[in-house]
Amino acid sequence: MLLSELCNKIPGRVLSRRVHKDDFGLPELIMFLDRPGALRSDVLYLLEAAAAERILPECTAPMGSTVICAGALASSVSCQVNINLVAVECDLFAVYNAAAEFVAEGRRNNSLAADRLQRRFASIVEENFPSDYQVDTICGTFPKHIKSSYCVICVESEDAPGRAVRDVQMRSDLAALFSEDNITVYDNDTIIIHSYDGFTHPPILPLEELSALLTKYNACAGVSNGMRKTAQMRMMYILAKKALESGKVLFDGAKNVFFYDDTMLFSIMSLAAVGYEEQYGSDDIILLGSPIILNIIKHDPQGKRELLETLFQYVVNGRSTSKTAEAMHMHRNTVQNRISLIEEITGEQFSKDGMLQAKLLLTYYAIQYYTRVWNKKLVLSPLYGDEDASATRKKPGKKQQ
Repeated sequence: MLLSELCNKIPGRVLSRRVHKDDFGLPELIMFLDRPGALRSDVLYLLEAAAAERILPECTAPMGSTVICAGALASSVSCQVNINLVAVECDLFAVYNAAAEFVAEGRRNNSLAADRLQRRFASIVEENFPSDYQVDTICGTFPKHIKSSYCVICVESEDAPGRAVRDVQMRSDLAALFSEDNITVYDNDTIIIHSYDGFTHPPILPLEELSALLTKYNACAGVSNGMRKTAQMRMMYILAKKALESGKVLFDGAKNVFFYDDTMLFSIMSLAAVGYEEQYGSDDIILLGSPIILNIIKHDPQGKRELLETLFQYVVNGRSTSKTAEAMHMHRNTVQNRISLIEEITGEQFSKDGMLQAKLLLTYYAIQYYTRVWNKKLVLSPLYGDEDASATRKKPGKKQQ
């Protein structure tokens, strides 16, 4: 809302105006200021001008605020920080009535705008318009202008008693953090269409502030890749949703903001798993994995998959035993011994075969999805008998254990 518009609604002449920020958020409360203290940015304060010289100099306002005084202000009145300070030639209760009516009108308008945005975003996701022009036209009607680049952020809060109230509070805080972005609700998730100038990877966003806010509300968020074309908004929503779903499994509470690029392989595997089950009526996606990789698991003690996890960390850490040891909190000699054992088991040199490394990653994520999303026990006996030495490609001189 604009301070100038509010002043126009108040009966009586504006006597003085010190404007810190003309455009400020719609107040949550209207309060009479009768003592010094910390002023909140989401409260509109009303004050008798006669008391201003006593109260305002001792007030603080870390986030800025707005104060309207009834009556003329003395020139000596000051405040420790910049605030919107307006004096009007009007009774204090007349100021209150005008401000209350103005805030109520703003809330009605905001509610209508929020409903329109929600319906329009839902139409983009659900109708899957064949024409780029149709999506571009809809995005052009969003309340906030979308800049040259954007990403979609999908926020999910914990499904627990009181969630509805917490979600309202969380969206209010998100609206303050992403004040220039469109925020709506879809499928019980909070959707932020975050736009920025220039194209970067990953997308530019206030990561630390967002993570702290999500921690406050026990929530997490998936972030799509950056995109220039608004016509791809449906796909960006899908990527954000997939990043959210995959990140919760992969990072298991270690972080609460998941970029699609960091979860890409697992997200692709989840699509493959769902498609496999729908098309073939089977959930045994382990069959999609490489027998060479799966055979490693049979040699892990008590099914702990320590060898497979070591090999995975070894590959993702650039085949560095030191970095792998640091990531797994073990001695580098232990890592080297495990890698040597794996190569002896498989008859393959993972440090030199890029295609084999790709097979490892896909098989690893297939196992992760099978055991952690579908919560199924990994059983490999149907794939190999203990006596089956032909399941892997043995190289001359290597002895299978």
